[in-house]
Amino acid sequence: MGAVCIDSPARDRVKKLVHAARALVQGSSSSAGPISPAFSQVLKNFSVASGLSPEGAMWALTEAMEWRATDDECATLVAGAGPAIAPGPLVVILAANVTTAALRALGCAVARCEDVVVHTSSRDSVLAKYLVHTASISGLRIEMDRTRLPWTDPRAHMILYGSSETANAVRQRFFGTLEVHGPGAGMALLTDDDGDDAMRRLADDVAAFDQRGCLSPGVALHIGRPEHGEALSALLFSHLQRLGSARPIGVLRSEELAVRALCIQTSRLLGRVWSDASAAVAHQASCGALELAPVGRVLTICTVDSVAAAEALAAPMAPMLSALGCDREPLRSAFLPGYSLRRSHLGAMQKPAFDGPVDKRPHTPMPPETRL
Repeated sequence: MGAVCIDSPARDRVKKLVHAARALVQGSSSSAGPISPAFSQVLKNFSVASGLSPEGAMWALTEAMEWRATDDECATLVAGAGPAIAPGPLVVILAANVTTAALRALGCAVARCEDVVVHTSSRDSVLAKYLVHTASISGLRIEMDRTRLPWTDPRAHMILYGSSETANAVRQRFFGTLEVHGPGAGMALLTDDDGDDAMRRLADDVAAFDQRGCLSPGVALHIGRPEHGEALSALLFSHLQRLGSARPIGVLRSEELAVRALCIQTSRLLGRVWSDASAAVAHQASCGALELAPVGRVLTICTVDSVAAAEALAAPMAPMLSALGCDREPLRSAFLPGYSLRRSHLGAMQKPAFDGPVDKRPHTPMPPETRL
């Protein structure tokens, strides 16, 4: 496919956001001299707000955020962002799970509307505030006071990134058209052809954002021999341990720690477990039903003997999946047909193309009358 040619005010607005992100990250390069005071301050605030370690926050900003997007990729984002919204306002409510998601979410918003008001999570507003302030796009503004959003304006269109609980609460209160993105999770699909390199790359996918994102692997299926599945589990744990030193896990809330501990304890009853404070990997040679792992760099690898068995296990979970990581074609393309998943090689699950909302599942806007 050739380059998408969209020369428009919408593309220019997206470019301003990308340029703001690029200017920030370029201040982190030691090759260009000392780290800039602006980047240093954003990094510090970003780490505290997100709960990521400073090393994890640095990785998120420099490796996961789409600051390298070209002009053609900005045009691709405009083409895939969704239908234009006029006259607005377009309200964007951001979640705090993926701390760099603000760039893509704001890009999709300004691609669709000239009048955008952004409300961020109280747990993490650092990047969104920086981008809005630095890009200085007419009509794009931050509103931290939730009560001042246009809840009762029937002309308003809201894009909500968040949990099912948040979406249900907003549906009861918002008079305009509601569009919900999330929640979601990723799945890794492994075979006996995978080895150490694949587990090294999968560890990067798991460690990113401490496994809080809608593309983060929450479960892994291995098609092959149980002994190879166990070997893959040990390799994955060793690479997660390495990342635990180079890119330490951040702060987990008390409830997250409790769920994580319970998951590890339960996994010991069902198979073999490798764990320490930095990560936990479990292997199960027989699986009844799949369950998503909690946040905190935890993954269970379930071994099955065929693609058909893998699909049967994955099918009940498929509607909540937004990403599939697998190194084997055509298996990656053919698995769970009919579902709009981000399909990528292992190691690339957290770096999707800059082509629209990160979650490719259908997001049908809901006018007020459909929610009565």
